[in-house]
Amino acid sequence: QLLLLPMVAAIAAGNAVVAKPSELAPHTAAELVSLIEAINDPAITAVQGGVAETTRLTEILLTTAKLSGASATEAANSAMQFAQALGSGTLQGDELRSILENNNTLARTLAEGLGVTIGELRKMGEQGKLTSDLVANTLIGSYDAIKSKAAELPATVGGAWTQINNAFTKFVSDVSTSSGIFTDLASLMT
Repeated sequence: QLLLLPMVAAIAAGNAVVAKPSELAPHTAAELVSLIEAINDPAITAVQGGVAETTRLTEILLTTAKLSGASATEAANSAMQFAQALGSGTLQGDELRSILENNNTLARTLAEGLGVTIGELRKMGEQGKLTSDLVANTLIGSYDAIKSKAAELPATVGGAWTQINNAFTKFVSDVSTSSGIFTDLASLMT
């Protein structure tokens, strides 16, 4: 019901819909995906995957944009085009062109993962062969390679500060969890 009511309203308003059933209810998700596939309308797409897959794809988009030297605007544009492509079910046309222009590392990673050249990747896009599942699974399979390339980048002052902040936050959390010292301190202060 949480998925279907907004989906029906969006379709009635003339919008395209990307439905993401909960991974916590796999049988219901499978039925909803089957129903959406049976409708066979390119404006209605179902995507599956849990938080881990979504997080990895987001990391891949951000990391490859950084590796490409993309500006914040270029990174945002390619991320939006990528999301639209996944939502439509196929990476092609303007979405593929945007990624090739604004996030060439993502395009090269996808081509390498598929064992094709950039020219062949363009052709696959023209032919509608770059389905959401194929693209997402190929990129997720390249996650470790992308992260290792990113680890080779020189650290920026902002990036180093973020790492220090994250390490300190984790340290405080670990100390608090194991010893309860901050809970005890907080109770003394109130």
